[in-house]
Amino acid sequence: MDQTHALTVQIRSATAVVVGLALVLSVVGPVGTAAAAGTTAVTLESGSDSVAVNETTTFDVVVDSDGGVGAAELGIAVDDPTVASITDIAVAGGSTSSQTDVSADGASASIAYFGVDTPDSGDVTIVTVTLQGEGEGTTDVSVTPREENAAVLLFDESGAPYSVSSAGSTTLSVTADQDTNSPPTADAGDDVTVESGATVALDATGSTDDDGSVVSYEWTQTGGPTGALSDAATATPTVTAPDIESTTTLTYEVTVTDDSGTTDTDAVSVTVTPSDDDATQPDEGAATDVTLAPSQQSVSSGASTTVDVVLSDADGGVGAAEMSVSVDDPAIASITDVTVQGNPDSAFVNASIAADGSDVTVEYATADTANGDDVAILTLSLAGAQTGTAALSVDDIAVYDETGTPYEVATVADGEVTVVDPPFTVSALSGPETVVSGESETVSATVTNNGAVTATKAVTFTVDGTTVATESVTLGPGESTTVTFDLSPADLGAQPYAVSTVDATQTGEVTVTLPVIGSSAAPPSDPDSDGTYEDFNGDGTVDVGDVQVLFAHHEDAAVQQHTEQLDLNGDGTVDVGDVQVLFSETTS
Repeated sequence: MDQTHALTVQIRSATAVVVGLALVLSVVGPVGTAAAAGTTAVTLESGSDSVAVNETTTFDVVVDSDGGVGAAELGIAVDDPTVASITDIAVAGGSTSSQTDVSADGASASIAYFGVDTPDSGDVTIVTVTLQGEGEGTTDVSVTPREENAAVLLFDESGAPYSVSSAGSTTLSVTADQDTNSPPTADAGDDVTVESGATVALDATGSTDDDGSVVSYEWTQTGGPTGALSDAATATPTVTAPDIESTTTLTYEVTVTDDSGTTDTDAVSVTVTPSDDDATQPDEGAATDVTLAPSQQSVSSGASTTVDVVLSDADGGVGAAEMSVSVDDPAIASITDVTVQGNPDSAFVNASIAADGSDVTVEYATADTANGDDVAILTLSLAGAQTGTAALSVDDIAVYDETGTPYEVATVADGEVTVVDPPFTVSALSGPETVVSGESETVSATVTNNGAVTATKAVTFTVDGTTVATESVTLGPGESTTVTFDLSPADLGAQPYAVSTVDATQTGEVTVTLPVIGSSAAPPSDPDSDGTYEDFNGDGTVDVGDVQVLFAHHEDAAVQQHTEQLDLNGDGTVDVGDVQVLFSETTS
C-alpha cells in the first residue's frame, strides 16, 4: 500500500471514531454528567434447557434494570461447540447501531450496541441468542466480557454505567433426534393344505404397527406352479389351487407398509394335494425340448446363483433322467451343488461334481414332478469367481416319464453365466450451496460395497462434466466409507458436480460467487448480464453506493484477484480509473 492510500485509510478510521463518539454523546449527554446507574446482575434464561440434534433453541440475556438498558458490550461463550453452536444474535429494543459477530465454529459471539429503548424497570431482555444442537452431550453457555474488555459493560438509557455484580451461565443438553419410526410387523397367516382346484383365502389382517397403522398390502407368489391371486393389493386375496399330479407347495409373500413408509414381509405356504380327477395319461414317446432357465444368468463375484434344467413338454411328468452339465471356464464360475426336482428317493440318485466345478453328471429315478409345460427337472448351484462370461451346456441327456416311457428330446439349448464385480453405490452426497471463486469447499459422499466379496473400484469427482479427482476405494462385503473432495470451481454461476462409481452416481449443484467486498452484505453481481460486475455491494442495483465501495476497496485482494470481472474500463487493472467510470455511469 502506498503512503497516500495509507493516509486515506487513517483519515477514514479517525472519522469513524469521531462519528461514533458523537452518536454516544448524543445519547448520554455531556461528558461527566451521567451518574452511576446502580448494581445489576445478568442472567441467561430459556423456556427449555435441552434441544435435539439439528434443532434450535433460544436463550435470553436478561438484566435486572432500573433505568432501562440503552447500550451494552458483552460476549456469549459456548464451552463445547461440538455439542451446540451459536447460529444467531438478535439485539432487543430496536437498536439504532449494533455490531454482532459470531465465530466461525459458533463457540462465541461478540455484541456491542447503543441507542436502545427498553422498559425502564424489572427484568429486561437485551439480547436473544439462538443455538443449534450439533451432537449429543451437555455444554455450558455463559455471558462473558467482549475480548477487548475486562468486564460486561451495561449502560442505562441516559448513558450511566451499571455495576455488573454477576454474569450468568447455564447448561444446555443436546439429545438424539427423536424422529424415529418403528417398522410394521407383517403376518401372512397360517400355512394351509387344500386339494387342487380349491379356492383358499390368504389372510394378512394379523399384521400390526406399534406406532401407527398398516396402510397397504402387496402379495406376490414366490414359489411353486402358478396359483393366481385374486387381488394382490388387499389383506385377504384368494388363490385357486392349480391342477397337479403330486403334492406341491405354493409360497406367497406379503409386504405391508405403515403410515411412515416403512415395510416388513412375511411368507405363507399353501400345500396343494392332487384330486382324484387330476391324473392324465402320457403320450408315448412324446417329443420335448430341453432348455436352461434363465438362459443368461448373472452373479456377482463371490456370490451364488441357480440355473434350472427345464423340459418344455412333460405331460407325463418326469420320473427318471440322466445327463451331464458343464461350465466351459470354471475359473469364472463353477458348479457347487445340484438338486433333483420331484423328490426322488435318495437311494436312486447318483450325482458327481468335478473337483474344479467344471461339470456334474447326474442319473436318478423315482421322481414325481408336475405334468405340463416347462417342468424344472434339475437345479444347478453356481458360484461366481471372477468377472467374465462362461458357457453352460447340457449333454448326453435321456429323460423318462413317470411310467418309464422315454421322451424324444428334439433340441437342447445351451446357456451362459456372467460374473460381474460387486456393485458400489453412492449415497449421502453433501456439499455447499455456494462457494466463493478462488476458495475451496468440501464435498463428501458415502460409498458402499453391496456385493459378497472385497473389491476395489474408482470413485470419480466431476465438476461441470470435467473430472477433477479420482480416488481408489477398497471395501469388504457390506462395508461403507466416506470419500471427500475439494470443490473450487473457477467459473462463476451455477456449476453441477457429481460423485460416481462405475455402478452409480450422485449429483449436486453449487453457485460460484465473487468474494464479498469490504463490509457489503452480499458479493458483487452483474445486473445487466454483460460479464462485468458493476454492483459492487451486491444489493441488486448500481448506484453511488457501489462507487463508494469500489473507491474504498479497489486495492483489496478481493478486487485485485478478480480483475476479469471487475475491470470496468478494460485496461486490465482495477484502480481509480474504474472508480471514475462507475461514478460517471451512476451520475449521468
